[in-house]
Amino acid sequence: MDSKKECREYRPLHTMYDVRILAKATYRFICRLLLCAPLIIFCLFSATSLVQASRIASYEYIYIVYAQGDDVEHKKYVETIERIKLLEPNVRVRFVNRNAPPSNLQSELFKEAAQCVIGLGRPALAALNGMSHKHKFDIVYGLVDDKPTSRSDYFAISTSPSPRILFEQLGVLDAKRKKIFVVYLKGRDDELIKVAQKEAESKGLTLVALESEGLSDMAVKFQNAIKEIDAKRDALWLLSSAEVDSAIVNGILSQAWERKMFVFSSNYLDVNRGVIFSLRPDYSSLGDKLVERLSSIRFKPKQQPFVAFTHDASVVVNTLTAKHLGVAFSEHQLDRYTFINPAANNAK
Repeated sequence: MDSKKECREYRPLHTMYDVRILAKATYRFICRLLLCAPLIIFCLFSATSLVQASRIASYEYIYIVYAQGDDVEHKKYVETIERIKLLEPNVRVRFVNRNAPPSNLQSELFKEAAQCVIGLGRPALAALNGMSHKHKFDIVYGLVDDKPTSRSDYFAISTSPSPRILFEQLGVLDAKRKKIFVVYLKGRDDELIKVAQKEAESKGLTLVALESEGLSDMAVKFQNAIKEIDAKRDALWLLSSAEVDSAIVNGILSQAWERKMFVFSSNYLDVNRGVIFSLRPDYSSLGDKLVERLSSIRFKPKQQPFVAFTHDASVVVNTLTAKHLGVAFSEHQLDRYTFINPAANNAK
């Protein structure tokens, strides 16, 4: 009985001893794992990068097609192309002739056995999408002003900024403005407005979307919106002035100045015309996104083409309008934003 008693007393001590050894071993393992974590993460990141690179490397060359334009347009193209060249060394640039038929470009691409093409700008989209055998190439477009949509005839990244980042910036500049008015064109902007409604709701904002049947009706709806807007609490969002008569936009901004209305736009060129802010696409980041999209197309060729929003952009502010509305900026904003003084004709 004594020996049994000894065993009963010994076993708990033996168990505690084992637990201590196990605890020490576990502790040492965790410490070593934490020390090796950076190396493990680096290896995983490198492996992912190699896989991404190998996808595009399956192309002999990436062909970038665009039409030569003015200095402002050329600067955008160069910024995007230089980024693509950093990611993919095998790049060939081809210029599209605005007046030549798409068949000319198609013949040139066939002659060079091209597989992968990036089209930059509207002329390149028109030429490439007009080719009779465009389906024989993997093509993605950038620097186009198409309206983002989940269903399209081609893959593209629009210059139109995501409503999410526009609304976030509105909150940063003037958090008290909780109601946003917008006039949109029926049949063209419907999907954009649906996305904007969801984003507005998620941020506690009210989006008042006024549907218009055409340009003349759009002018009427703008006047209705201006009458209803509370200049101290609401804001007016311009989707794009490209399709709207210049006189209409100038009239809207003139009334906005008189009433001290807060007007922002999806088109950063409107900042020079008087809107308080917009978002300028990050053209270097666009290069990254175009290469990623090509990789996706290559390995998932049957996916539905779509036009995506721009999510990487910098804030552009009109200094005169901001001062007129009494909007102040923090040191952080002064460092990060691009400020434009229309009087100095300093638009980028």
